[in-house]
Amino acid sequence: MRVGDLCLFYHSSCKQIGIVGEVSVSKEAYPDPADNKWKVVEVAMRDGVKPWKGCLGLTDLKEHSAGALDGMVLFRQPRLSVQPVSELHYRFIVDELRPRMEN
Repeated sequence: MRVGDLCLFYHSSCKQIGIVGEVSVSKEAYPDPADNKWKVVEVAMRDGVKPWKGCLGLTDLKEHSAGALDGMVLFRQPRLSVQPVSELHYRFIVDELRPRMEN
């Protein structure tokens, strides 16, 4: 991940699992001070992007796993902290699913 890369912020260890916002990488990966086996990536809210009003749940995302989100890494490896998201998947989530979730 490089500075400026766009990201979907995903909550995975809580009651409501899912995407809760859009961020961008503000500092590239560096060793985790608590455990050098891990890396830390710093992110920041994206300028001009309004905070999401809720959580786009994993269940909602899975409804599209055989369609627009086919092949998304999240459905094969849901426990990865950082994973790639294709431009097509990103656009579908942000342009199609987010508005439905917020209405």
